[in-house]
Amino acid sequence: MEIVWLTGRNLANDLASSTETNLVKELRLFGHDVTLVSPGKDKTNKFNNDLIINKISFPGMNTLSGVRNIRKHIVNNLIHYSENTVFLVDWRYVQPLESTLKKYINKWCIIDRGPPTYGGIFNKIQKWYWRRGWEIAEESSIGGFVVSEAHKKFVIKMNNVSLKIKAIPAGSIANIHNNGKKNPNNMLKLAYLGRMDVRRDVESIFTLSTKLSKAGIKHEINIYGGDSADKSFLNLASKNNRVTIHKRIDNSEIFKQLSYHHIGIMPMPDIPVWRISSPLKLAEYISSGLAIIGPKHPGNEFWGEGEWSLLSDDKEWTDGAVEKIKKYMESDWAEISQLAISSSTNMRWSEISKIIIISLEKWTIEP
Repeated sequence: MEIVWLTGRNLANDLASSTETNLVKELRLFGHDVTLVSPGKDKTNKFNNDLIINKISFPGMNTLSGVRNIRKHIVNNLIHYSENTVFLVDWRYVQPLESTLKKYINKWCIIDRGPPTYGGIFNKIQKWYWRRGWEIAEESSIGGFVVSEAHKKFVIKMNNVSLKIKAIPAGSIANIHNNGKKNPNNMLKLAYLGRMDVRRDVESIFTLSTKLSKAGIKHEINIYGGDSADKSFLNLASKNNRVTIHKRIDNSEIFKQLSYHHIGIMPMPDIPVWRISSPLKLAEYISSGLAIIGPKHPGNEFWGEGEWSLLSDDKEWTDGAVEKIKKYMESDWAEISQLAISSSTNMRWSEISKIIIISLEKWTIEP
C-alpha cells in the first residue's frame, strides 16, 4: 500500500512526533511505501523519501505557512501516485487544502491526534479549523483516525459526523536501557516528560515535591521539556533544589533518561482535552518500567491499571500520590518495574500500526 502522511508536527523538536516517526517505521517494516511530509527532520530517523516543508514558528501561522509547500508537493508528484494511494492528513491541513484534496486526491483520511489546545483568540481560530476539517472529511474522505474511543465519541458529538473512525492510541517501543530498578530507599527519582504549561497543571509537580519532603521522602524530580517553560515555572524550580528543569532532549535520549527513574508523573487534570487523550508519555513511562502517578481519569488510565498504577482520585491528587508512594517505598521496585514492562507489550507501535493497515485496507475497498 502507498501512503502519504501530511503531518503538522515538527519532527526536529516536538517530543510527540515520535508517534509519526515510529508508526512510519513500522508501516515500512510491514512492506508499505510511506512518504512522510512534515515541517522539520527527525535527526535520529533516516527516512529515504520524506519532504521537509517550511513554516513560520508562530502560533496561528504554523499551518498556513506550510500549506503552499504541501500543495506544490501534491500537484508536482501526482504522476508518481496511483489512484489507490492513501493520504493521511492532519486536521490542521484539511481546510487549507480542501480544494486540492477534492480535485486531486482519490482517497484520504483525516488524522486527529487531539483537539485544539491554544488559549485565547488562537483557540477560536483552531476550533474553526478543527470543526471545518471534520466537515470536509465527512464530505469527501474515506475515514478518520483519533487517539481513543472517548476522543471518537467527542468528535462525533461535536461535529455530528457519521464517518468511519478508528482509534490509534499513542504507543511506545521497548526500552533497551532497562536493567532493573534499585529500591528507592535513599533517593526516589521521578520524571515528567512533556510541555510545561498551565493546562497540564505542571505547577502541581512542585506541590508534590513539597509534600514528599514533608513526608520525609528523599527525592529528585527531573522535568524534560524545559524549552516550553515560562518564567513562573523557572522561578518555582529555582526555589526548590529537588526539582530540575532540563532543556528539551532528543527523542533518542528519552528512554535512556527514563530508565534511571522510578516514577513517571501524569499531572494532566480531569478536563475534556486530557480525558479523551492517549498520552504518549504514559506508554513511554510504562515501557521504561516506571510506576505512574497523577489524577485518575480516562486519559491517564488509558492503558488500564496494574501494580504500577498509583493514580489518585483524591480532590488534590498529590495527597493521594504521597500516601501511595509511602506504602510503596519498601516494595520490590524491580518487580513493579517488570510488571510495568510486561503490561507495555500491547502498547508497541507495531501493534498500533496494524490497526492503521487493517482500517485502510477495509476502507479503500468499501463504497
